Amino acid sequence: MTNMENSRRGSDIPRVLGKLAICFVVLLALFCVLKIAAAAIPAQPLQHSIEESAVRLHEEGDYKRFFGKEPSFQVDNWTTSIMLTMCATERGSLLEAAFGDYRYYDASIQKNAHTESFYQQAIGNAQQEDQFWIAYARYWNGYLIVLKPLLLFLNLDGIRILFAVLTLALLLADACLLARLRGIVAGALFFLSFLAVNCFIAAISLSLFFT
Repeated sequence: MTNMENSRRGSDIPRVLGKLAICFVVLLALFCVLKIAAAAIPAQPLQHSIEESAVRLHEEGDYKRFFGKEPSFQVDNWTTSIMLTMCATERGSLLEAAFGDYRYYDASIQKNAHTESFYQQAIGNAQQEDQFWIAYARYWNGYLIVLKPLLLFLNLDGIRILFAVLTLALLLADACLLARLRGIVAGALFFLSFLAVNCFIAAISLSLFFT
């Protein structure tokens, strides 16, 4: 490598770091704007979807297992209830709501505490004391910018169906692409491997779908 090439490469480093810094600032600003926009959606228009979703989670409990007691058919309603209770919560100013991410939780409930807390909130039995409202800002909670608008039109059942359809569409698209590149057998094996690990359980567990 010549001295000229070394010099050119060295001069590229500040430019690359500058672009990375600009990307960071832009993404941070976009994150803030989207979180504020999601927080600005009032809870009242979501109430019908929230109530229907809470009833569903009330029936299923924190960790519902479909098809018997097989763990691979278990949905994460524990986290789903936390996500939905944040959508239903209006606490403090707009900025506090956007970045505090408050959720309702009653620690005195012994069984299925998270789904039951959400159910109590949805039917109007939530306690108003501050200790029942927990700031959950240690996570990004970026799913709120998608989940809250969806709740304007769909309840939990509808969102699960939508996410399952999207998962199937992406899986089929990947399988077809792999089949074109590596052959039909490779594409079919790819598709079947995801079905073998019950990928649609991840699709209907809201927290897992977003990952």
